[in-house]
Amino acid sequence: MKIRLSLLGLLFVLTGPALSTTTLANESAVLNRDPSNLHLASGSAMVIDLQTDKVLYSSNPDVIVPIASVTKLMTAMVVLDAKQSMDEVIPVNISQTPEMKGVFSRVKLGSEMNRRDM
Repeated sequence: MKIRLSLLGLLFVLTGPALSTTTLANESAVLNRDPSNLHLASGSAMVIDLQTDKVLYSSNPDVIVPIASVTKLMTAMVVLDAKQSMDEVIPVNISQTPEMKGVFSRVKLGSEMNRRDM
C-alpha cells in the first residue's frame, strides 16, 4: 500500500510542472494569435468586443454583397411595404414565445435594436 501511495505521489510531483507548463503555453498561444493567419470561408467578416466596441478582427468589412437569405429579403420587403419606421427601437425578447424555444440567434436576448439594424 505504501508503495502505491509513493508511486501516486511521485506521479503527481512529476506531472504537476508539465501540466502547468502546458497551460502557460496554451495561454501564450491564445494571446499571440495573428488574425492575418485566419482562413475563413466567408468573403467578409468582423468581430467586435461588445464590452469596448473595439473591432478585434475585420476582413473586407465594407464590401457590399447580395443578401444571403430569401427570408431576409422577404422580411425587408414586408417592412418597406408597410412603411414602418426604420428608426423604431425593437426589443429582442423571444423567451416567452413557445415556437422560438431552442432557436439559436446571434442577437442577444433582452437587447434592443432599431429596425434598420435588424
